[in-house]
Amino acid sequence: MELIPNSIPQDSVERSVFQTMTTDVDLESGVYILRKLDNGKVEFVNVSKIDRDVFSSKEVGRTIKAEKERLELFKRVGEEWSATGKMVDLAARGARQYLRYQASPTFIT
Repeated sequence: MELIPNSIPQDSVERSVFQTMTTDVDLESGVYILRKLDNGKVEFVNVSKIDRDVFSSKEVGRTIKAEKERLELFKRVGEEWSATGKMVDLAARGARQYLRYQASPTFIT
């Protein structure tokens, strides 16, 4: 019997998917839209924590529209949202399957 190995080295996967940064801001976990600014700064919006009425307000709309790069990012995120959701779902499914495989390994006989 032979245990089926992972097809991609774990450290390679982690480096290509997960990135870290140090911040003085107390960020909550959630779904973010992140925009790179100058001088190593970033602008982020935690879309999972914003009140729907506030996020869809005229004021927020004006703020988004006021900067071309911000508006373009929001448009792109809107267009990619469905595909992004599917990618997250695939990753979650892969994690669930991996946990099942750890509990009872698959063997080739």
